[in-house]
Amino acid sequence: MNENVKINNLYGAAFLITKGVELTDVEKINDRKVNFIFKSATRVAEMMQLYNYAPINSTESLVDARSLITAIKTLKERLYSVIQVKP
Repeated sequence: MNENVKINNLYGAAFLITKGVELTDVEKINDRKVNFIFKSATRVAEMMQLYNYAPINSTESLVDARSLITAIKTLKERLYSVIQVKP
């Protein structure tokens, strides 16, 4: 499965970016919600399983804090540009 997948969880999306999953687009749903669109539905499913259900100290779910913060900032910039630009 290499199709695109949409998620609307900012922190889940930041986790995916930190884990190396490619963000392809940000889609406005309404004034308060957006979808983050990622490539590779299979990889997204695997990583979101880790994000949601891995034990807290699981080495597979650990990410670099600085990279995670950078990903969150990047997503927020994309999010705000989509909300302001698209009607």
